[in-house]
Amino acid sequence: MYGHNRRSQGEGNFGKNHRKHGSNRHHQRKQSGSKQRFGGDSGSNRRRYGGGAQGIFDRLLNEDQQMTGTDAIRFLEGMAAFNSKPLLLELMLHQQKHGIKRIGEILSFVGSEGDLTKLFIPLLKHGINEETSKPLYQKMQSPYLHAVYLVPGIMDFLAECEDFVTFCSKETADLLCTFLLILSKKYGEVRNSEAVATVATNLQKRGDVTNCETLHALLLLKEKELREETLERLNSINNNDLKGAAACWASDMVPPGGRHTNDHLNFRDILIVPPADELNCLAVPYLPLQSKENRIIEDEVSYLLDRNFRLLREDVLKSMISSLEERRRPWHNARIIGMDFSRGQSAMSFLVQVDPPQQRKIDWAKTRALGSQTIVAFLDEDGEVVRTGTISISNCDDKKGARHDWLNHPTGPIIGVTIEDSDAFDEALGEAAVNRLMLKAYNNAFQEKRFPAARGIVSQMKTYEMIEVSKSFFAYSSILKGLQNLDGLPFHDEILKAETPKDGIAVPDYFPNELTIPKLGDKPAFRIHVGEEDLTPEFLEQNSTLDTSQAKAVRHALTNRVALIQGPPGTGKTFIGGLIAQIILQNTNEKILCLCYTNHALDQFLEHLLEAGNKSIVRLGGRTKSEALEGYQLFHLSKAKRDERGSNRGIRIADAQFYKEREEIEELLKIFQAPVRWNFPNGGIASILRKEYPNEYQYVQVPSTEGFETVGKNNQKMKKNYLWEEWEQGKKPPAFASEAPIGSLEGFHEFWNQPKSERAAFVLELKERVLESSRMELQSRLTQVKELVEQRDAARRIADLQILKDASIIGATTSGAAKYQDILKSIAPGVIMVEEAGEVLESHVLTALSSRGIAGTLSEDTKHLILIGDHKQLRPKVDTYELTNVSRKGFDLDVSLFERLILGGLESSCLSTQHRMRTDISSFIRAQTYPRLIDHQSVMTFPDIRGLSQNIVFIDHDNLEDARERDELDVNQTSTSKSNQFEAELAVETVRYLLLQGYAPSNLVVLTPYLGQLKKIVRLMEKELRDVSAFISEKDLEDFDKDGEEDELNDFNKAESRTVRCSSVDNYQGEESDIVIASLVRCNDRGTIGFLKEPQRVNVLLSRARHGMIIIGSSKTLLQTTAGEQTWGILLNMMEERGQIKSGLPTVCRLHPEDPPLELFEWSKFRYHRPNGGCHRSCNFRLACGHVCPLKCHPIDQDHSVAEKMCVEACRRIPPECAHGHPCTKRCNQECGHCKTLMGPVTLSCGHVKQRITCHENRSPEALELVSKRCVERVETTFSCGHKTSTTCSNAKSENPVCPEPCGQVVEGCLHPCANRCSKCDGKHICRKKCGRTLFCGHDCELACHHGTECPPCTKKCVAVCAHSMCCKSCGDSCAACVEECVWECEHRERCDLVCGAPCTRLPCNERCKEKLRCGHQCPSVCGEVCPGEEYCVECASDDVKTTVVDMIMMEKYAEHDIDADPIIVLPCGHFYGLETLDGHFELDKAYEKSSETGEYVAIEPLFYSEINDRPMKCPDCRAPISLVRRYGRILNYKSLQTLERKHMTGIRKTFNDLSQAKKKDLQKMLNLRKEIEASPMKLVQDACQSLNSAEQVEAPGTSSSLLLQWVKVTAPAYGEKAKSIESKQYKKAAELFLEGIALAASTESWLSCASLRIDYVKFLLRFQSFSGSKTILWEHLDWVIFEMPVPQEDQIAIAKELKQKIAQSNDKAMREAIAAMDAGQTNWNFGGGGASGHWYECPNGHPYFIGDCGGAMVTSTCYECGAQIGGSSHRVLGSNRAWRGLGN
Repeated sequence: MYGHNRRSQGEGNFGKNHRKHGSNRHHQRKQSGSKQRFGGDSGSNRRRYGGGAQGIFDRLLNEDQQMTGTDAIRFLEGMAAFNSKPLLLELMLHQQKHGIKRIGEILSFVGSEGDLTKLFIPLLKHGINEETSKPLYQKMQSPYLHAVYLVPGIMDFLAECEDFVTFCSKETADLLCTFLLILSKKYGEVRNSEAVATVATNLQKRGDVTNCETLHALLLLKEKELREETLERLNSINNNDLKGAAACWASDMVPPGGRHTNDHLNFRDILIVPPADELNCLAVPYLPLQSKENRIIEDEVSYLLDRNFRLLREDVLKSMISSLEERRRPWHNARIIGMDFSRGQSAMSFLVQVDPPQQRKIDWAKTRALGSQTIVAFLDEDGEVVRTGTISISNCDDKKGARHDWLNHPTGPIIGVTIEDSDAFDEALGEAAVNRLMLKAYNNAFQEKRFPAARGIVSQMKTYEMIEVSKSFFAYSSILKGLQNLDGLPFHDEILKAETPKDGIAVPDYFPNELTIPKLGDKPAFRIHVGEEDLTPEFLEQNSTLDTSQAKAVRHALTNRVALIQGPPGTGKTFIGGLIAQIILQNTNEKILCLCYTNHALDQFLEHLLEAGNKSIVRLGGRTKSEALEGYQLFHLSKAKRDERGSNRGIRIADAQFYKEREEIEELLKIFQAPVRWNFPNGGIASILRKEYPNEYQYVQVPSTEGFETVGKNNQKMKKNYLWEEWEQGKKPPAFASEAPIGSLEGFHEFWNQPKSERAAFVLELKERVLESSRMELQSRLTQVKELVEQRDAARRIADLQILKDASIIGATTSGAAKYQDILKSIAPGVIMVEEAGEVLESHVLTALSSRGIAGTLSEDTKHLILIGDHKQLRPKVDTYELTNVSRKGFDLDVSLFERLILGGLESSCLSTQHRMRTDISSFIRAQTYPRLIDHQSVMTFPDIRGLSQNIVFIDHDNLEDARERDELDVNQTSTSKSNQFEAELAVETVRYLLLQGYAPSNLVVLTPYLGQLKKIVRLMEKELRDVSAFISEKDLEDFDKDGEEDELNDFNKAESRTVRCSSVDNYQGEESDIVIASLVRCNDRGTIGFLKEPQRVNVLLSRARHGMIIIGSSKTLLQTTAGEQTWGILLNMMEERGQIKSGLPTVCRLHPEDPPLELFEWSKFRYHRPNGGCHRSCNFRLACGHVCPLKCHPIDQDHSVAEKMCVEACRRIPPECAHGHPCTKRCNQECGHCKTLMGPVTLSCGHVKQRITCHENRSPEALELVSKRCVERVETTFSCGHKTSTTCSNAKSENPVCPEPCGQVVEGCLHPCANRCSKCDGKHICRKKCGRTLFCGHDCELACHHGTECPPCTKKCVAVCAHSMCCKSCGDSCAACVEECVWECEHRERCDLVCGAPCTRLPCNERCKEKLRCGHQCPSVCGEVCPGEEYCVECASDDVKTTVVDMIMMEKYAEHDIDADPIIVLPCGHFYGLETLDGHFELDKAYEKSSETGEYVAIEPLFYSEINDRPMKCPDCRAPISLVRRYGRILNYKSLQTLERKHMTGIRKTFNDLSQAKKKDLQKMLNLRKEIEASPMKLVQDACQSLNSAEQVEAPGTSSSLLLQWVKVTAPAYGEKAKSIESKQYKKAAELFLEGIALAASTESWLSCASLRIDYVKFLLRFQSFSGSKTILWEHLDWVIFEMPVPQEDQIAIAKELKQKIAQSNDKAMREAIAAMDAGQTNWNFGGGGASGHWYECPNGHPYFIGDCGGAMVTSTCYECGAQIGGSSHRVLGSNRAWRGLGN
């Protein structure tokens, strides 16, 4: 540490300390010579890193050495030599280098103001410059500068050096200000630092520092001082002074701070995701009022950002709190059961399991519950929020169909949740460890169907009620983060004050003097001067097709840097926006950022630009539904660019570090997820006891004396933790416990007499202490991973940056723009155009603006802001009513920037000519909202609605709205959405009727203000309409999500040709349709109309239709209140005057116009009076077939082309070829085809009589002859091949009769009969039988017979299963053995001490189980096994069970069997047998020693040398694999380990082949391979048993010497190829590996490998050594091969002799060429062998070899390593050979 520590030594300031330490260092350097000057740099280091400052920099960056004062200067010089500052920062921040440490060491030498100039300021300059200040590199800039800031004491010292700050150069002062600004924006600790505040104050005193005011605004220095004064003033204020004030002085005027841990004065300090105490807080939050009465921030920009941030976040927070209060869809018993970091995540997830839904099973595939990015809250028993988190892993993201099974799983769904709060994170870690201890017991109980016990175990876990508080939070978070990152805004006068700039410069400054206006319609393009006199609306109107209001709008946009264009419905806002964009693109080089609130609106606008010929477009985000824009999405363009160029260096470095950190984290998670034991992890409980509780440690030590040890039952060695387990379980001490040296006997008894509760608390404390160090390391690594992810994302954005730089138009939704804020700041589009701006929150627009802001950044100001919208339509969506303008609370969050500026008086332009609605419709909005709206001539000719007497109808009714519907998951019934069954049915029936008039589904839309009604309409439409379905937008789905009513509606989010759009009114703004059917829903006695009283919403509703509008509602309800009368009165009066208010839909028959209209309102009336859209008369049209049209009057299909295809009358035609006049037997709408009338009998030419024949077959003699040739009567005949057999008449009489008999010849090799037919076989006999070989996993090979080749790996599901878990991989993939503790125990024998996957060492028990079955009778199984179901009860079983033979020797049936003497065991397949039968089947006598007197098993037999084969055990009856039988765990686990080991070995050998044959050797993969070899399943089991102190009992061999030898053969030469010199690491590693391999080969008598390795080692040495030098070591190895090799190998001897001769005769160059030639001719190693079938054996010396096919030996040979005889004959191996013992040789 520095600074404070130095002063504590008695020195008064930094200067003295620096001089003191400096003189000491100087004295040391004089004594130690010049080498000490550079920190003791050795000659090798200088050669490696070079000399000079750059060499010093490289050495200190890469090696962990002490830095001297001179080194610090030279290191800074080395930094200055870098041309690329981003590259420099990348190196300094690299996790495996020492850049951060060097920063601290450099600044530790600061002791005076001069040192600040020499050391501190240069470090800042490397981080703050033109290159690193680009937005793309700020991900590296901020951590670098933060590392400088974090050096202990440096900021305190800078704060003390007031003179330095005051009198330094302006450049230095600006640099300091920028340094603090950058850090203040990102880090809360900096904003709240006293030292930073002091430096900022000193900078302000100068008066010349750039951006100093911005720094003070960020730090809120003045506001912090005034906060306390404000509180005092509030306490003393007189209530009389508050009259007329809008604010509530009891709450609104209280400044932020102190309400909870997230209540901060500076909005940049506020966490985006609310912590638990904020959600629990009942205090009223501070929210800025629109009137500014409670303003706490003086700076206008900061105030605007603060206000938007707090209000927007409060809107989200309120919805979260509402979800908590309502408890909608709670998830019960949420418990943390583990951690996960293996699914490509950037943060660690806690695995949380919840109980399954309590109601009936629901189709979860159609809901969004527990979806990714959902914010969840965990509540305790009192309903208080304990913690919050974000769902990061959700199986709803899995393949189709998996979600339903996952959420309905009986144990409940499991999700991954990330937790940001550090305290909550630590608590969750502890809970995970505790809960996992009980998880195994829970799984066992559940597996054994002991459900009450399972529920009891869950009740003991730490559980919570989990509530999904926000599913759309992630959409807001990017906006909120964007507001916190803003430090400045352009257009201060316009945005902050709604005024034209005081300097009068309102015109955008990027336009040229003259503009080209593009061609419009038949008017040619023209040029115009940009000036007040020339650029007039009149001139634009005269020279284009624009109307007056459009010309004014274009002029306004081109002459105002903040342009506001209001467009009433249908006035062509999109057209004007596109035209303005086209003018800008044709005349300037500025980029345009087009923003829209919805994806639909964005697609429409960009498609309009595409149609205008603008192809340089990039669309951000991936939710477009436009095929035209598919290829313009940034995702696709960026992917193509990365694929083309490959990953860049930054991505590779970040990825490499990320994956390395992830591996370390995964290892740490294994520690947390494994139970804490006596000696695991980190030394376990024993380590803590030994260090901190030595007395208690002695109290639980098993006594032992020299030469003796304490043993337990069966004379087995007692485990070291035996007494600890006894104490932990609450037991009394055994008599022998006090024999150990325990110190105080009183303390011993006090310790052992502790109650069980105190023991449990002490154990829990010890376990938490064990995990403490791992917890701290985990937190540190997760922080590093977060930074690495940021760096990687920044590197990946480089391709995106180039794509956006090349684009002219960038399109994004407002939330998408906030998400890509950093890259957009780098691009800094000069023009921002916002469509539907009246619907966009102000915060969304602010985050899209660019500003120069901090001097150290290179973002440019936005030059032009164009807002196009209509503030008289719907305002932006806000969930919290109190925050809206309508509530009159004064917050006005839903007032858009567009509306605020227009109402504030900023100049704007308004379009006035509408092109959408027929005049009858536009008159409504003209009367209510837009008195100056003009109808374009084109709307005068719109057609009338077909089938109706009027184009506009208000169907008035008095059917009350529904009572609230029950939502199956909304257990507290909190939904407030409304519905009306009558209106829903009438709306759907109206849609059906209009479709029958010939309207396409795309011509219709159904609108309603309520989600509940929308859901009801969609369901009815799906039920009632056959060929048409409903379509709802993504925005409506999101609203359903918020309201908890999404259910199965996800299925309707597919826009297809036969879909009718159904939408809420709010989500249809900006869209239009030919005909609108609107359901108003509200009908009640109170006159409550909710949303319908808002003029903006009614305005949108009435302005969507082009040709016609049908409204269903209750006029009485609408007019019952004053608010309703004000909104609807004038509209309903107009409709009444026009006769448009009806009691039903005024339908007319288009084909019979003389009929009066029928007003229909019930579906039954529609079906009766208008069954096909016309009237109920019959059509009576004569079809082309001559029949009468079967339909009722139908307006569509007037040419009856469809009706003719539907005629189902009997066909009256005669088939064309029928000579007998038979009538056609088909329906009229079917083709007649051939005559099928039956005739007969007929005698065929072959002599046989055919009893029944069709007319078509008997139409002529030629046709009858064809029937004769197909005669199927059976006759006996002899074929030319000699076979005599029965065949068809037609075959026997054919020219070339085909023999139907099989070939019968034997296929060479496999000896199976040929599968060809005799007549088809050409001598190439084919076998089509299945292979059928039994693979080592127990499955049979199902491929076709492949004699001579090995069976491939098994593809079936792995059968590895135990009491704890099961393997879900394919059978051919490697998998691990279970390392949980073995569960085999009973009252007669001790529990097995090993892990579940090891061969059991306890002895089998022969006693009958004493447990009772559910039926009440005694269990018939053996003690220690899981009791079977009551269907196996000998008393209650069915006759089928009782007659089952259970004794295969005596052939006794179950009913006759003595189960007391010979209990049964039920196998997993359901078959069951007596003990004696199964013991014999398993050959249990080979695994245990049996007493000849008692018949009991008394000891275990060693497995390695037994004759137990490696074939999996199968049921004697059904051949199903046997598992989960505890009695046979010793044999089953031994066989299972052999199978797992063979899988492991197969995978290793495949990797060997791949690596050895690769041209470029991957050394890292080779090193990893050795770890894989050593981490075999057997090793895993052995290590797990070691943690239980029972490793010496495990019969599992160690690492395979043969595999290690093969690894050395590949790896040593690979390192040799990489080596550059004798001093290189690769050379040393290669030499080390060669010698290791030679020694290993010799020790295992692997003489061939030993010889080949010696020869390769000599070649390796010759590449680097001179041949003129000593050759002793070379002769030593070659002579061994030639003369001393125990089993001579002629090939190796010949190579050694040739090599020795060349060494003696050649010079260096010739020798190296000869070696290269010898290597070129040498083939790669072959590590094959070991297919899925066949068996492994070992020679007398332990070297493995493989026999394929069935695995039986047929020939003898010699061992390839030692020359010993191997193999055998007649499927039996030689007696000296045996089955390979896995990895034991």
